Amino acid sequence: MTHRRFARAAAGLAAFWSAACGSPFERALAPLATETLTPGVGLGPVRLGKTPFAAFLKVYGPGVTTVIQSDDAAYEMTYAGGELSVLFIVDGECKTQSAGKRLESGGLIEQLFTRAPACRDITAASVSVRLAKGGSRGWYRGKTDKGVALGDPVTAASAHGATRNAPGVLVAGMRQSEPTERIEYVSGMYLFHSLPKASGDTLVIEKLTIFRPE
Repeated sequence: MTHRRFARAAAGLAAFWSAACGSPFERALAPLATETLTPGVGLGPVRLGKTPFAAFLKVYGPGVTTVIQSDDAAYEMTYAGGELSVLFIVDGECKTQSAGKRLESGGLIEQLFTRAPACRDITAASVSVRLAKGGSRGWYRGKTDKGVALGDPVTAASAHGATRNAPGVLVAGMRQSEPTERIEYVSGMYLFHSLPKASGDTLVIEKLTIFRPE
């Protein structure tokens, strides 16, 4: 085999293994697809109020990063084609240090950490998982701590107990197209579903978003 042919073969083999095995970030992300989603607590090792921003990025990468500017600024990291979102709210000393400075996204977040090192320590505030496009059960195949899964009938979520109708809070996944109906559980979870298309249709869970209840 000539050197040129060998180089092409080696490059093809490298591409094959890259596609087969995925990036280190993709491999780290894969176990989350079956982890337990616990309202007010987290998704497996991603813990609300505990997992620091910089540590999260080191393990899972930036995904598709969006900077949210509203009453509160936040970073939303989206993965698995939009089926998983994790939100970090800019608060505390991070908010003080970054005041008047541009909030960077993607690979530029390290520049933010240099200018506002406290932002390394802001913690995960919300996690959201949703059905794949078309309504199939896609990336997230796990269940909540009460055994409720995406695609289940909405009535199954009664296992999560009391609901309430309170003003909405800033959570992950809100920038995507939304099912029209939301149910809030006191434990720290939003359930999203669409209205029935026809009489007698079963309402199914299309998205579950957890956060720390106030």
